[in-house]
Amino acid sequence: MNAVPKGNNSIWLFSALAIVIGGVSIASIMDRSSASQPVSKVERKMPVSAASSTSTADIGSLQALDDAFTSVVDYASPAVVNIRSTNTRGASPEGDFVGSMGGTGSGVVFRPDGYILTNDHVVGGFNDVAVTLNDGREFKGKVVSASDSDLAIVKIEATDLPTVKFADSNTVRPGQLAIAIGSPFGLENSVTIGHISALSRQSQIPDTRLGQLRVYPDMIQTDASINMGNSGGPLFNIHGEVIGINTAIVSQTGGSEGIGFAIPSNRARIVAESLIENGKVVRGFLGIGPENIKEFRKKELGISQGAYVAELPNDGPAAVAGIKVGDVVTRIGDMTITNESDLRNAMYKFAPNEIVKVEAFRAGQKKVYDVKAGSPPSAQSLRQQPSRTPRSNVTPPNIRDLFKDIPEIQDWSMPNKDQDSDRVPPVREGKVTLGVTVDSVTATLRKQFSIPDEVEGAVVTSVQPNSVADRLQMKPGDVILSLAGKTIKSGSDLAEAMKGIRWGDMKRIAFQRYSDSSSIRQERDITFR
Repeated sequence: MNAVPKGNNSIWLFSALAIVIGGVSIASIMDRSSASQPVSKVERKMPVSAASSTSTADIGSLQALDDAFTSVVDYASPAVVNIRSTNTRGASPEGDFVGSMGGTGSGVVFRPDGYILTNDHVVGGFNDVAVTLNDGREFKGKVVSASDSDLAIVKIEATDLPTVKFADSNTVRPGQLAIAIGSPFGLENSVTIGHISALSRQSQIPDTRLGQLRVYPDMIQTDASINMGNSGGPLFNIHGEVIGINTAIVSQTGGSEGIGFAIPSNRARIVAESLIENGKVVRGFLGIGPENIKEFRKKELGISQGAYVAELPNDGPAAVAGIKVGDVVTRIGDMTITNESDLRNAMYKFAPNEIVKVEAFRAGQKKVYDVKAGSPPSAQSLRQQPSRTPRSNVTPPNIRDLFKDIPEIQDWSMPNKDQDSDRVPPVREGKVTLGVTVDSVTATLRKQFSIPDEVEGAVVTSVQPNSVADRLQMKPGDVILSLAGKTIKSGSDLAEAMKGIRWGDMKRIAFQRYSDSSSIRQERDITFR
């Protein structure tokens, strides 16, 4: 394997080709299918030396936990597969001839009649895909992919395969146990155990083989050890249910550093079913950039769930129907929307040009819109979409190194993360400033920065380098809407809101950026320093 380029503490994101398997409850193991057989418990006796220094109750608890994890592995392993993908010839995105290349990954049996779920980057575009089952049998596979979701189905000619249940990924919470079983670096049936670290992680990763960005809007983060060779495999909870498909890692070395990511099971299941039934994924497009709602915002808005409309192209289907930035979507068709992932997944049930009923709240009032779904935009080209916030000056790897070094992060979004903390001193003296000059919204500024007539706030006219606002990546034309819980309708409102803020305080700020075709709202917690 080639060494991973290093420099300036760069962060690297790798596709983690392999598999993960896993969990059952401490008390029982979920049925793999209606024909599943119970897993027998292995009895062990602890050494006398251990028992002499530890109470019988403690030993019993540890043995019960130990037996539970081993039972999970015994239960889940038969549904885990190893995948080898190769190309004997081909061409790069530039049209250059490419010799033999390939790699190994993982998958999970999705249906007993030979349907395997994995990542598109494990099998997509390869002319030879081989699947090895846990029992050692090997089959040639036929691939159907959804490259924009980085998911794929591999069909093999086999029946009566062991399967595992897919959980509702909306029930996953940080701190829960997570179990992975797979083939990191080709070491089949490797078991790792960790926790769910965070939810709704977002990223864009360039795939030089396809010449486009893969967009991941809401991945599950885990510290269960995941390495190259784990991609396409499942992440499990302690009930033996799949909660995600392992897809990528953040690493400076190419190996696991305790930060791995999985596509949530709800999305994986919907995409897999569509690929099996239709041979492709057909979904409608609303033109909404959704965000999850913080708890304090739910209280302010008087709602318990929903997806916040943070981005809205002016010419998109939702905007044309009357939906606005700041609305909270709570239902699409017959599907209740609890978070941004639900909103994205709901559109897999609708085709382009279909009329979609969207329920949303605005200023405490429920509104229902009939939105004519559009067609999803095509995948972003790497040539057309250079990195907006590069974390390294290293050039993405050559196609020949596809399964050796995966390119750098292009846009890694961690909500409410105060980034670039080394750009300004940690402590400042004197009057606290945001680092901007502002003006109230005027007709001239509306025209200059495409600010809608109904928008009020403080318009940023300049940004001081190395300031608080600079760390927020504010730009002239941004409209500051609120600060420290206070609504901003003018430049004087902003000055008033700044009173009482001290260096070192963390405050929440909301601002919006407009263009002729779209608007983007950001709400961030920022430390004044």
